[in-house]
Order: sequence, then structure tokens, then C-alpha cells
Amino acid sequence: SYVDNLTIDHTNTFLNTTQGIAIVAGSGNTIRNVNINGTGSNHGIYMYTTSNNLIYNITARNRATPMYLQFIVNYNNITDNDFSFATTTSSTQGAITFQCGVLGNEVCRYNNMTHNNLSYSQSYAMYMSYGINNTFLKNIITNTLNGIFLSVSDNNTLKEGILKNVTTGISLSSSTKNNIFNFTIINTTSGISIVSNSANNTFTNN
Repeated sequence: SYVDNLTIDHTNTFLNTTQGIAIVAGSGNTIRNVNINGTGSNHGIYMYTTSNNLIYNITARNRATPMYLQFIVNYNNITDNDFSFATTTSSTQGAITFQCGVLGNEVCRYNNMTHNNLSYSQSYAMYMSYGINNTFLKNIITNTLNGIFLSVSDNNTLKEGILKNVTTGISLSSSTKNNIFNFTIINTTSGISIVSNSANNTFTNN
């Protein structure tokens, strides 16, 4: 925490720790090729008020929330990770969790999530609260309770992912001007759900 430009690479292993890795108020850090598998509790990677980090090729299975981002978290790249088997059952968390707007006005912006495995989550694959201009590309979501939930989140792009064997694929609540396209949605009870007060969203080729 409070570190800039640090690299944590494959020589580090954080198996079954209470919490894997935390980045607090640092920027420009790289975490790659690390095993953070757990025993069903706490976070794999926790990020708080941090920006411009690269999270790449991490295995963080069987964590409550494998990837948890909170407060003001911007310009991070989260790519090619295995965040499957998330054990949280909270209705406001998932394998990737954005809990911005903690004090009411903070947002998470310009984060990119690409090619991540978010399958077998017991709640959501991704839950985002107060996110703006984030990109969610080619992620795999199979056999989770629910897929993606956007709450008070605007102008995000979600595209070219797989949603299979989930209860609800994509849910929006008080979220506007999001672009959602080219998803493969298979065997869901509800493919897309507008929960409340969500307008001017674009759905194409799903």
C-alpha cells in the first residue's frame, strides 16, 4: 500500500491468506502471474483510491471477492485473469466488484476489464456501483448465479462476452447511456433486465 511503480511477479504466492494483495493510494503498479487462490473468504486483490495499475494473469479462485475496487479507482487494466468460483453471496458484490460512490460523489472511470474468467460466482460475475466510461470486453461468465449488474453507472461499454447458464444476464439500475453489444447469451432466465430508472442504453446484436 502507498507504493508507486511496484511490480509483483510470479515469484510471489499468496495461497490461503486472509487477504491476498492490497493497493491503497498507489499508482503505476504491476501485479502479474501470481497465484492468490483462497479458502472462500475475503479479497484476492483489493484496490482503494489508486490508478494506472496493471493486473495481469492472476489466479484468484475461491475468494469471496477475487477483485475488489473501492472509492476512486481509475485507468486500471485488468486482463487475462482467473477470478472464478467467487464465494460471496452479497447482492452488491461479485467476482469483480466496484464499490465507488462510498461517500456519495466518487466514481470509478476508464478501467478496462478484458479476457477474464468470472465463472461459477455465487452472486454476480461483475457488480459495478458508480462507474463511468469503463470497458468490459470478451469476459467469460458461465454457471454464475447472475451475470453483470450496473448500479448508477453511465457511459460504460460492455461487449463480446459470453453469458451462459446464469439466472439474469445483465441488469441495470439507475444507469444510462451504456453500450451493450455482441454478447452471446445462452440459457438464462432473463437475458437483460432493466431494474429501475435506466434510460438511453443501447443494446445491439445480443
